[in-house]
Amino acid sequence: LVEFIAALAEGKVVSSDSFEQMLAGGWYNPETRWHYGYGLFVDNRRRGFSHAGLWPGYRTYVRHCLLNGTTVSVQTNRDGKVDLRGIADRINPCLP
Repeated sequence: LVEFIAALAEGKVVSSDSFEQMLAGGWYNPETRWHYGYGLFVDNRRRGFSHAGLWPGYRTYVRHCLLNGTTVSVQTNRDGKVDLRGIADRINPCLP
C-alpha cells in the first residue's frame, strides 16, 4: 500500500496531469480542512492526501505527505473504532 501510494504521488501510476486532476477534482468545500478528490481525501492546504477503508475485521488508512514525500500506512484487525489518522499523525504529522 505504501509503495503504491508513493508511486502514485511520484507519477508512476498515472500522468502528472491526471494526478493533479485527482487532487483538484471531486467534492470540495472550502470551509473544511479536507475535500474528496477522485479517490483521495486531499488536505485543502495541499500538504498531503489520504485514503481509508474497512472490511469486517480490518481497517486501513494511508497518507502521503506532499511536503516531504513520505507515506504512512496504518492497519488494524479490529472492528471497533480506531483513530488510524491520529496514529499516522504521531508517526509523521506532515507539518510545514
